[in-house]
Amino acid sequence: EFGAAEPFLIDGDALVASVLTNPLLDLSKGIQTLHVVHTVESILSNLAVRGANFGVFFFKGNTVFWQRMGAIAAAARETVLQHLLLVNKQLGMQGKPAAVRLHVVP
Repeated sequence: EFGAAEPFLIDGDALVASVLTNPLLDLSKGIQTLHVVHTVESILSNLAVRGANFGVFFFKGNTVFWQRMGAIAAAARETVLQHLLLVNKQLGMQGKPAAVRLHVVP
């Protein structure tokens, strides 16, 4: 469905924000980090399976806005970002390509 030649970028902050607004995610008793990470991975995986040519970007400067939204939101964003970085690092150590083209913009 997606043209492999048509690359596009996904705003990682918007992606995490959309996951946090999922009505199935109960934040009343804290954060469910596994659920958040799994949902982000599922969205990205579904795009990749459909042939999408994309990268995900996060702006370091947005950290301040996430902190203003509260500790749970800031922790969710940081958890997703660190998870994606770690997965790519582990794949790189195995000589495999990155799972997601990830860009952290200053």
